[in-house]
Amino acid sequence: MNLLIDKLIKNKKFEQYISDIKNKTNPVNISGLSNVGKSHIIAGMISQINKPICIVTYNEMQAKNIINDLKYFTENKKKIKYFPKKEITSYDYLYQSKELPYERIQVLNEIYNKKVNVIVTTIETLMQNIPRRELLYKNIIFFKVGQEYKTQDNVDNNFDNLKKKLIELGYERSDLVEGNGQFSVRGGIVDIGLSEKQGVRIEFWGDEIDSIRYFNISSQRTEEMADEITIYPAHEYIIENQDVDAICKKIEEKYLVEKSLNEEQKNNVKNDVELIKSGDYISKVDKYFNEFYERKSNLFEYLKQDYLICIDEIDKINQRRENVIIDNNNLIKVFVEKDKIIPEAIENISNNEFYGADWINIINKQIIYMQTNDAYTNINKYEFNYRQVNFYKSETNLLISEMKKWIKDKKEVVILVNNELDRKKTRELLLDNDINNVKIESNAYNMPNGGFECYD
Repeated sequence: MNLLIDKLIKNKKFEQYISDIKNKTNPVNISGLSNVGKSHIIAGMISQINKPICIVTYNEMQAKNIINDLKYFTENKKKIKYFPKKEITSYDYLYQSKELPYERIQVLNEIYNKKVNVIVTTIETLMQNIPRRELLYKNIIFFKVGQEYKTQDNVDNNFDNLKKKLIELGYERSDLVEGNGQFSVRGGIVDIGLSEKQGVRIEFWGDEIDSIRYFNISSQRTEEMADEITIYPAHEYIIENQDVDAICKKIEEKYLVEKSLNEEQKNNVKNDVELIKSGDYISKVDKYFNEFYERKSNLFEYLKQDYLICIDEIDKINQRRENVIIDNNNLIKVFVEKDKIIPEAIENISNNEFYGADWINIINKQIIYMQTNDAYTNINKYEFNYRQVNFYKSETNLLISEMKKWIKDKKEVVILVNNELDRKKTRELLLDNDINNVKIESNAYNMPNGGFECYD
């Protein structure tokens, strides 16, 4: 166990805090936390509570700082995931990242599989609608050697229908799998791209699965064999093929009948409808989001387990939420001024459940408020008194003076250094100044942001 976590879980105040969490006290308010202190407390929670955690913070930079610090304090770093906001398509010609949709769906898939301990996201991400969970995972496919493949509905699961099933999961057919989200069929062999580097090759004997093997996409060479595998959605914009005509009809009714559009706008809508009917619909989802998905969802609805929700600086989150709405409304004005159709995904941000100040009530889970200053309320309040102390090479004398004061006050002092050489140099510096009872940790992975951390 990380040394600092070991010290934390022996703290009497922290023990009482964990007891409240286990007894489902709600909400719990913690104050006196520095940025690194927040990750320290959360990592301590992970070690003591068998529950996944979702951390909501106020911007992307803060989210990534939290993740960096958590990776220092926790052992299973792969189970800490960042769920980023999506790039909402404002105009048809806007460039979109290819990596971001895969990053988002990977996190959603791991949430669905209960393979994640900590999710870190931002209030802006929560304000963006996503398709509901039941739709996204309706068509997942199960492969097992010696059996026919299975789906949730177990309807028409023969080899001839597999191509249709993969397309329903968002995979694109190609002659050769060259990356994520693609599949190819050659005789009785099906290749599916799982990432940019790795794919899975499933060989059939009739309708029965003969072998499953992972392969390197670049070299096409087998890396390892498997007995079974489940194929999850390739992206979050999943629709059912039989719904395409219904979606197009809704778009036509809304924009060509109900709305008063000019001829150019009407022609754009007609062109969009033709593209959707041809299967090229993903770039149009943001524009006609409500016609694609009548029932909208958000990340909280994907958290089916007994998640703890950590709110990082509620005042900053609320300020960011208000700024997002202001910026979004200004963007809507630009569309109106340019006589453009406003993408519904953008309209939804200013009209969804996060618009009001009482948005916190939609969470419906156990909440922990984490604050730098006074806690959000005085109910179930804990104060840990962290403070961040930064020293530089030119201030060695100040560091030594402060350390002597901490030792005099009977504080336990731990210094984190990057490697064994730094450890020896630090030890020599302390001994030269008559300090010989300080713990020095070397080979620290991914050192936390900022200098020394003090808490009681």
